[in-house]
Amino acid sequence: MTELKQEEKSVRPVYVRRHSPSMFGPILLISVGVYFLLQNLGIVSNLNWVAALQLWPLLLVFGGINIIVRQAPRPFGSLLSLIVALLTVAVFGYVLLSSSDTVFSRFGITPSVPELHREPIEYSADVSSADVRIDFGAPGADLYALSDSASVIKGEVTYGNRLNFDASSASSKATIDLATEDAGGFVFNPATWFSWNEAQRWDIGLSPDVSLDLRLGVNSGAVDLDMRGLQVTYLDMNGGSGHAQVVMADGDYDAAFDLGSGSVTMTLPASGRHEIEINSGSGSVTIHLPDSMQLRMEVNRGSGGFNAGGRLNQIDNDEDNPVWETEGYGDSANQLTLVIRQGSGSINVKSGN
Repeated sequence: MTELKQEEKSVRPVYVRRHSPSMFGPILLISVGVYFLLQNLGIVSNLNWVAALQLWPLLLVFGGINIIVRQAPRPFGSLLSLIVALLTVAVFGYVLLSSSDTVFSRFGITPSVPELHREPIEYSADVSSADVRIDFGAPGADLYALSDSASVIKGEVTYGNRLNFDASSASSKATIDLATEDAGGFVFNPATWFSWNEAQRWDIGLSPDVSLDLRLGVNSGAVDLDMRGLQVTYLDMNGGSGHAQVVMADGDYDAAFDLGSGSVTMTLPASGRHEIEINSGSGSVTIHLPDSMQLRMEVNRGSGGFNAGGRLNQIDNDEDNPVWETEGYGDSANQLTLVIRQGSGSINVKSGN
């Protein structure tokens, strides 16, 4: 009898508690599709997407509530999930179909769209070198070599919250820091995504007569960094989600690029001796190799596509760490070693000026 009871226990079915099916995702997708369809058919117009996006944290709140109510036994969990989904649709539907002023005034909310300011910046000093650190703002920027100015840095910048511009000098060396405090508010407040235009781009000129240690940060804006004519001793660039057009200066110096999800088009120096490291992210990278520059390229392959270009010969066929060189690399006075750690984005090397 004891053995039979033990066998009965061993074959007794194990009941696994399953969570109630969630109605949150399907209802939300259906509703978004209906809103777009109504707008495309002209039944409703001027849906207030900006106001809805400003309230995006509510999706996290409703999503968390949905996870909690699904713990209830069936069928109550699914019913409660349906109620949460319909409440979410009702709240965002009200926001979409109402004007921004009406929505925020009824809830006592003032949209946090900062007032935009545009100010000139300039720093002049009798120095031979400068450490320059610039975090470009959301409007995008143009950086270039000054032609008719004795200033170390000169230009105009647009900002919303606060501008941080600190410049000083000691022992014939200047230290310059330029940034804004717009990043968090402008990234997470969608009402500010539509605030910028071309007239608000940063315009930054640097002295061609001063040796420059450059550390540049690119956020969400599009930047055009033309360093031709500058005396660069070191270059460090952190890329964000925006597009960067980079033309590197000639001369002997090293550089490092830590890129993000944005696209980058880079023109390598035409002369000098350089070591350049590129940590690519999920964005695309296009590298232009001038005819006058000889190149050795070492690649730690990632998951993205890769094209080495016509001038480069592969000298190491390692699948994960291939190496390429141009024919005259070893004997040229103008040579560059490029070390690439590839991410999920594509890399394309193009030869020619």
